[in-house]
Amino acid sequence: MRAASLPLLFLGLTTFAQRHGNVWHFGQHLSLDFSNCTPTVATNGVNEGFEGCSSICDADGDLLFHTNGLTLWNAAGDVMEGSTFVFGGGSYSQVLIVPRPGSSTLFHVLRPSLQGQGTAGLMVCTVDMTGDGGLGALVTSWDTLYTGTATEHIAATRHANGEDIWILGHVYPANTFLAYRLTVDGIDPVPVTSDAGPAFPPCNSNMNARGEMRFNLTGTRLAMAGNGTGGEPDSDLLLLLRFDPETGAVTNPIELPPARGDFGVAFSADGSKLYTATWKALNFFSTDSNYIQQFDLSDPDPAAIIASRTVLYAAQIPTSFGSVKLGPDGRIYVARFGSDHLGVVEQPGQPGAACNYVHDGLDLQGAFCEFGLNNYIEYVGCGGISPLGMDDESNFPALWLLEEGGRSLRLTGAPPGAAYLFRVTDARGRWVRERQIRNGEAIDLRDQADGVYLVAPADASAPAGLRQRVVLTGR
Repeated sequence: MRAASLPLLFLGLTTFAQRHGNVWHFGQHLSLDFSNCTPTVATNGVNEGFEGCSSICDADGDLLFHTNGLTLWNAAGDVMEGSTFVFGGGSYSQVLIVPRPGSSTLFHVLRPSLQGQGTAGLMVCTVDMTGDGGLGALVTSWDTLYTGTATEHIAATRHANGEDIWILGHVYPANTFLAYRLTVDGIDPVPVTSDAGPAFPPCNSNMNARGEMRFNLTGTRLAMAGNGTGGEPDSDLLLLLRFDPETGAVTNPIELPPARGDFGVAFSADGSKLYTATWKALNFFSTDSNYIQQFDLSDPDPAAIIASRTVLYAAQIPTSFGSVKLGPDGRIYVARFGSDHLGVVEQPGQPGAACNYVHDGLDLQGAFCEFGLNNYIEYVGCGGISPLGMDDESNFPALWLLEEGGRSLRLTGAPPGAAYLFRVTDARGRWVRERQIRNGEAIDLRDQADGVYLVAPADASAPAGLRQRVVLTGR
């Protein structure tokens, strides 16, 4: 049983009930398997993922296929015929695999252009898992979704209807976001465009077209890093924005102070913290450092967010960080280039040092990480681990207790003798149930599907602090 103080924010949409990110392939033949929550390391993979990597699993968490943006490998470790990308070369900050809504067999693989170059800004191919005896085969070759120059950023989140998917890219050099809607019929080729934030600053080498872009768990916030490692000063960009999962619009940009070389970004599962990591040029003679940072988003005021910046770890170059990724276990993992360990944030929802960043957090058993980790639609869910990463109940106000593997919510912080009517709604605002409870009584949600729910008092007499967001996972 854990105590948890859940945030007041609830703007989101249902998370995947499927364990599509259960297996990661990245680095030098590395894989992580989250079947038992604590990731199991294997070092016999076929993937060579310098930067962007993406793997996809079925609903049971079994690997289907994976890619480094240049080649697709099936679960047997064989190259899918016709999947090798023969032009463009190089590596990409992010690549992405997303499922076709309404299908358990169709998947789309997306990769952006390299460092803002060329006119094939966003490429896509389609895999059907019924092909090649169930190992998967391409049913469409690589095709251009966006014709023009784009950054190496790509991310996806669920539409507000809980069914469709938004695929988000970014034009280079510009401040334009491209939101493509994926439905049961495929990808709508006409994107929703949003101009938000500054254009990427000039960089002679186009290096600031690199970096990561990620949604929070509910798809309502977006973080984006522009990695200016080409040597030009003031070529970095670090943005926090709002995303509307109903319309696909990107708004409300906040420019966060870059640490130069910002590359990896990730939100804690509860959405209250943003983590960033830097990758500066691999100059062995530099006296500069790379950093892992945290921003506290609990106060929405931009000045408060900027002021909350906390350096969790500083390492002198050539030590360098890459991707930052929320795992299915609710922890955050940090890629350390050339290292046989990953950094791990053990309690991402906690402020500052209380988040417990462990530099040698996960032993990779002698294999070496590079800059990338797995990219997929954000979710948490494995066993009974709290998706909020709150493991020490003594550190949290006990308004509510999460019980029954986090699927029952017991009230503990209301005034003695008082009774309040609580209403539960899902991510789309649909009524789930109502119940009047007192201190010590619980709202049982064990029969509900995985997703995000709002528990709120239905009468105005209830004291502040009883409105809570609940993330149900692990079914």
